[in-house]
Amino acid sequence: MRSSAEPAVERAEALVEPLGHVARMRELLGSAARERLPHALLFTGARGVGKFLAARWLACGLLCTTQRSGALGPCGTCGGCRQFTTGNHLDVFAIDDEGERIRLKKIAYRPDHEEPEAVEAERFLATRAAAGGWRVVLVRDAERMLDEAQNAMLKMLEEPGRKALWILTTAQPQALLPTVRSRCIAVPFDALSPEDCATVLARHGLALDEARSLAVWARGSPGLALWLAARSAKELRGVLQVVLAGATPPLDAARALMEIEGDFTGSTPREIARDRARTVLDLALEVGADALRLAAGLPPSGLAHGDLVAGLPATVRERGTGEFGRKLAALLETRADIDKNLDPQSLLDRACLTLAP
Repeated sequence: MRSSAEPAVERAEALVEPLGHVARMRELLGSAARERLPHALLFTGARGVGKFLAARWLACGLLCTTQRSGALGPCGTCGGCRQFTTGNHLDVFAIDDEGERIRLKKIAYRPDHEEPEAVEAERFLATRAAAGGWRVVLVRDAERMLDEAQNAMLKMLEEPGRKALWILTTAQPQALLPTVRSRCIAVPFDALSPEDCATVLARHGLALDEARSLAVWARGSPGLALWLAARSAKELRGVLQVVLAGATPPLDAARALMEIEGDFTGSTPREIARDRARTVLDLALEVGADALRLAAGLPPSGLAHGDLVAGLPATVRERGTGEFGRKLAALLETRADIDKNLDPQSLLDRACLTLAP
């Protein structure tokens, strides 16, 4: 997870072309060159499809000095691009601390702030552009903003100032206040094609065969695919498959799931075990939903886990939508119990007993 106590400038991070979204970003850069770029953009789409990556690429393109000669994309080598990628560009304010709620003090100044020397979006936008061009505010996962922060942002959206741009990214636009959404131009992001998704994964060092499988399981979301890879999704799926097929005792499978190595998070062993159980249940819900879709007549080629459910014994696949629907309902109840401080191993026991035929 990322964290940042000083979001006034973007931290050093490699600038990567947002595969699958470059054409749309170039359209926006073209609008900027014609002085027709809206002052607030809302990038929407599933988690992990590259919204924030594209937002950074667009912001760097606006600050790239080669834009003055008509280029539609950051060059990566000029002074503006180097300042951006090293986290030293004074005309970028990034709120990029994943997982935390975005509070008022990140958006607007109040005299009673606990950190009086901190800079928030309001004071950032009140200053002149250091390079004489655009000033850009980037907000990752904007649905994390508390209502008071969103309300404070409204005035800045209504009176943005010349060459001031907000780029908000979100997988949950409905979580934003209607007044905020109405002041932004929505830019929808589709999932990547399996080929593009696999290419992104290969850039991260995954073998091509594994990248292709993960691209399908993640439905074209590279971020989700990398998350699955870190949590040993291939091994977890293998155990879930034999449970669904009735090829192993459910409680033995539940213990095997708890022993598979993976990048599960938490500050204590119990929190790590809970994250593991949460991961397994989320994956089991995806697999179970695809089993239900297959039973309803959808072809396995169109399912994220079609290879798994199509490989189940005919006696299992033909049990009908009613039984798979009941299994999903039971899995959802188990998933809801994760945050009730119940024993993670007992939750996996329940899940495997539910999945077994």
